[in-house]
Amino acid sequence: MSAAALSRSPHDIRSSVPWITWCFHPYLSILSLSTGSKPTSNASTDDSVLVELESLRAALALVLDYYPHLTGRLHFDSNSHTPEIVGLGTGAELLTAHCSLRLDDIKSKSGRILMTSLPGSGSSLLPAFDPTIEGVCRDPILAMQHTCFACGSVALGIRIHHIVCDACGFFQFVRDLAQLYRGLRSSRQNGDDAQKPTLTSPPEIRSYLRDPDTMASEERQAALEYTPSVFYLDERPVPAPKSQASPSTDQLAPPPVLGRVLRFSGQKLQELNARATDPSGHDWVSSNDALVSYLYQLTYRARLQYLTSLGIPTSAAITQLSTGVLSFINMRGPTRLNFSPRYFPNLVYGSYMYLSHELLADGPLWKVTKAVHNMIHAVTPEQMKQTVRWLAVQPDKSRIKMAFDINGSFTASQWSKFDIYVGVDFDVDRQTGR
Repeated sequence: MSAAALSRSPHDIRSSVPWITWCFHPYLSILSLSTGSKPTSNASTDDSVLVELESLRAALALVLDYYPHLTGRLHFDSNSHTPEIVGLGTGAELLTAHCSLRLDDIKSKSGRILMTSLPGSGSSLLPAFDPTIEGVCRDPILAMQHTCFACGSVALGIRIHHIVCDACGFFQFVRDLAQLYRGLRSSRQNGDDAQKPTLTSPPEIRSYLRDPDTMASEERQAALEYTPSVFYLDERPVPAPKSQASPSTDQLAPPPVLGRVLRFSGQKLQELNARATDPSGHDWVSSNDALVSYLYQLTYRARLQYLTSLGIPTSAAITQLSTGVLSFINMRGPTRLNFSPRYFPNLVYGSYMYLSHELLADGPLWKVTKAVHNMIHAVTPEQMKQTVRWLAVQPDKSRIKMAFDINGSFTASQWSKFDIYVGVDFDVDRQTGR
């Protein structure tokens, strides 16, 4: 494996990370894995190479001109504990790797390539990641890995720290990178290497309320007096972030994190939606409402059944289980905060609730779904805006805590509306158009 650092804008600019990023731990990353088969036409020519490395490197350099803060490093202010980006121009990272497998070797019987079937369940195709605070602040905010398989297929593993953007911003970045890559390839195929492609629409990378000091004194006081429903201030003093301690030999290893792929056909989703709808017909629910509620209730029942199978009485088992559910809402839309669709930083609102044991264990699905639907749709734009302002004016960001215990809860995030497969194609077979 080899690496190359890409540096743009060789000057140091201190840039504040968006306010809403305090919802996320800095060491979380958003990961994307794109695979493609090598084009079959003109296999002996350079044009047939899938995601050609030099063009990818050039496209990455171009896209960083639109996202210069991704070349910096994460930093926490020693007084306010506000996450910031410093050292712009330090660079992003592009790794190259080779895999001895062919994609045909790991395809399922249906012809699909499942994430769990990839090397290391996909993690081997992604840039390495150090989750300690020291590692997050030292290593690049943006890292990519270009992996070439034995058959000529290529996987692109892309990592961006979640503290910088959410899923919507992430896929926007990937689409922008792909657009510039296609433009470069087209120019080179036409013999015009000097022509540099540009984005049809530049991204909005400056975060909302990035400088709360510009707020009027009345606005600032009103923001401080607001009591949000999803956050609170921890009164205990919090030390500065430190790296995670290395586990000692006598400490138990944490349980493994296992991923599973569950597929629901269109017919199954329709049947599930029918079961999840109020029999009176007075309310409506989306497929996402139905699916989240179904998995939420099913997971709780499975955990309860497991504990009781160990001989633990139900009355004791329910004290060990969380009935919480957390769902994230994209606040960009016109019915919410009406931000630019090209807004890159984090802009999500976490909505949560706790249902009763009786409803989750024995209640009908439609009642659970109705509660989940109301939880998501009860959040108003004004509530979002006031919460944003409250977060922005807090003098010590380390005291901000989410009023929800995520441990053992059910967390759902809907990505289907992000058009994750639209515009992210880097190369196509020019004969077949695929």
